[in-house]
Amino acid sequence: MKRLRYLFFICMLTSAAAALTFLILINRSMRRLPAEEGRCFFRAEELCDRLYLLDANPRTSDGHIQVFSYHLAFDNAQDIALYLAGSEGSTVILNGEVLPVDSDSYMLNLAQFAPGETDFYIFLSYILNGESSYSTPSVSLGSSELVSAVHHYGIYQRIFIIAFSLAILVFCLCLFLSKRSERYLLWLALMVYSTASRTALNAFPDWKQIPVLNELLLGTFHWPGIPPAACTNLTMVGLDFLLAYIHYRLLKEFIPVSLQERPYYRYAIPFFAAAFFLSGQDSACYHLLIVSLTVTFLLEAWVIARSFASHAWHCLIFALAWVLTVSTRYFLFGIRLHLIADGLVNIQWRFRGLIETFYAIAFVIVISSKFAHKFSEAEAMTEILEHTNLYLEQQVNQKTSELTESLHKLETIQKQKDEFVANIVHSIKTPLFTLGGYADMVSIELETSPEKAREHLAQMNETTDYANHLVNNLLLIMRLEDRHIDFHPTEGSLNQLIEEIQNASALIAEKKGIRLLCVLPQEPLTISCDFFYMRQALQNIVDNALAHCGEQDTIRLNVSSRKEWVRIEIQDSGSGIAPEELPHIFERYYSGARKNSSKHASSGIGLTISKEIVEQHNGKIEAASEPGKGCIFTVHLPK
Repeated sequence: MKRLRYLFFICMLTSAAAALTFLILINRSMRRLPAEEGRCFFRAEELCDRLYLLDANPRTSDGHIQVFSYHLAFDNAQDIALYLAGSEGSTVILNGEVLPVDSDSYMLNLAQFAPGETDFYIFLSYILNGESSYSTPSVSLGSSELVSAVHHYGIYQRIFIIAFSLAILVFCLCLFLSKRSERYLLWLALMVYSTASRTALNAFPDWKQIPVLNELLLGTFHWPGIPPAACTNLTMVGLDFLLAYIHYRLLKEFIPVSLQERPYYRYAIPFFAAAFFLSGQDSACYHLLIVSLTVTFLLEAWVIARSFASHAWHCLIFALAWVLTVSTRYFLFGIRLHLIADGLVNIQWRFRGLIETFYAIAFVIVISSKFAHKFSEAEAMTEILEHTNLYLEQQVNQKTSELTESLHKLETIQKQKDEFVANIVHSIKTPLFTLGGYADMVSIELETSPEKAREHLAQMNETTDYANHLVNNLLLIMRLEDRHIDFHPTEGSLNQLIEEIQNASALIAEKKGIRLLCVLPQEPLTISCDFFYMRQALQNIVDNALAHCGEQDTIRLNVSSRKEWVRIEIQDSGSGIAPEELPHIFERYYSGARKNSSKHASSGIGLTISKEIVEQHNGKIEAASEPGKGCIFTVHLPK
């Protein structure tokens, strides 16, 4: 990982050096006309196809004033023009007439200035490190058409830079208004605004004379008691530090920018502070500014290279912007310090406006990719939410259907419960009324007819047993529903249990003329259960069969064994159960099936008790019936 970051860092430095070398080579491709002492003669046809740069030996008249002198002669000056680049704040004296230059690119048509003249004495003077001039003016010579094309090309460049910066500014403000949490967009807007404003001041130098516009467009700020040159240096250092800080604020949104737990720009603050305090010394201030920017650029390159492994795409974009920014910035430094001779690049290109444009483009690309990624995530999330909503809608519909069904079941159960309570009340009221009637009859007949009194007493006992059985069943089903019964299983003989049930039911079967048969396996079967409650469960089924069979009907009890289960079948040939009632016979409080023909109506909980007891013994109970042919109840119990 460390090797990768060092390799990327070296590649960035090498690429910047290569780009700077490339700019220097292109800059030198321009033809130069040596300035000789005395008069220089040129033929018009030699100047029609190319632009030539005039060399000159400066003549210093003061410590801060540089003066260039030219004596030019032409065979025909009709279509010859001079072009001054970087000449803002300079003064041109042509054939004794003073021409102040108020723009950094100035075009002078010789024939229009002095028709018929062929000899021209030209003096170009400027203030070294002056308020308006950051670089040495250069003078080039060519045909009017060619010079006009170069001049307009510079104007178009400025217009493009201003328009491009304003487009990015609008882009940033629109994004910020849509998503106010992305505050770094304001820093990018400030960076492109500074580029557009400084370019606008270069294009329209008259605006510097208007205080409000000058300050609004980040022109030179003038402080009382400070010389204009020092104010220019202070403004220059302040703007460069502001741009370095803006780079830091934008970079930290996408890559780590701390060095030893401190923001990297803080390491360059002492150098900027020194340049700021030496603003009154032109040369020292400018050299310290170069050192400050060099430290800042190296720190930027290092944090970009260090993050390459984890943020490859962002770092590649930032590295390309860094290479272009550094190479063009140091190209201007070289021109300003006379380390690089004037030439094609610094005459035709306005790098002072383009320098920050490279980083602006890089940040726009990265920010656009970030928003595009968020938009893709939002689309994916929207699709997920749509599927989730569809799923939730299906679940809600399903749950609603289930709740509706449950509500219907509850209503049905409540209705059955109400009917059950009414039946219970009626069932209890009937024997109580009967007991009262028998009691009255017995009291009368004890003296007159003792035999009838004994019969009525027997009937009273039977009625009392029925009422007691009804109450016990009611209490039992309530306890079974709440699982308040503790079963005490023991191992015992199933054959013996079935025989006991047969013996208990034999008397009733004999009275009704019903055949009660029992089929048991030859080998005794042993099961583990609570025999008291299991006897009651099976007895309820047999009693139910006895209640719904008539004379000559048959009830058969079959016992068999299959693997881990025993099977008990209670089959009768009675009236059977209607198909629509068969699914409900085990439901609580249901008494509609198989109307009891006995004198005591069914309570509707006998089969429910049987089902609860069997299931709480981990068994299961089933019923099958065909109307008119009887029923088969099957009980499965684990061995």
